[in-house]
Amino acid sequence: MRNEKVETRVAGLDKDRYNPFAASEEELLAAALDEAGLLLPSTTINGLPADNRLQSYIVKRSRYQEVLKIGTLLVRRGVLQDSDLRKALELQQSRPRMRLGEAMVALGLCSADEIDRTLDEQAQIREGMEDLDKFRKQINTIKGRLKRYF
Repeated sequence: MRNEKVETRVAGLDKDRYNPFAASEEELLAAALDEAGLLLPSTTINGLPADNRLQSYIVKRSRYQEVLKIGTLLVRRGVLQDSDLRKALELQQSRPRMRLGEAMVALGLCSADEIDRTLDEQAQIREGMEDLDKFRKQINTIKGRLKRYF
């Protein structure tokens, strides 16, 4: 029965619930199947290897870490423009001991309160990502133990 070909159609997936890094439905499904221990080398999603979808998910997730930089968060929230961020980065580079948030405030691009709120948001997101990583490691440990018995 393990080699039996089963085809399932999934519709109406709530991909925005926890998908900050814009993974496709197929990538999210591959990640979920992998976490559940159901992903086989022969598994396909919409006719393509599910492992490829999983690898794409992993890449997007790792790129998301880069997006969590304070300047990027402020631009995404509409507090700064890209050109404002470049100005602040230039100032910061000319003064190596200056933090980026300090450069933004010094240039009048945003308030210290905006910086504090964004830093709090950044910390919460990073904490959530760390919790997710710990959870995945625990799942993988459990999967390894179960494989010994089944």
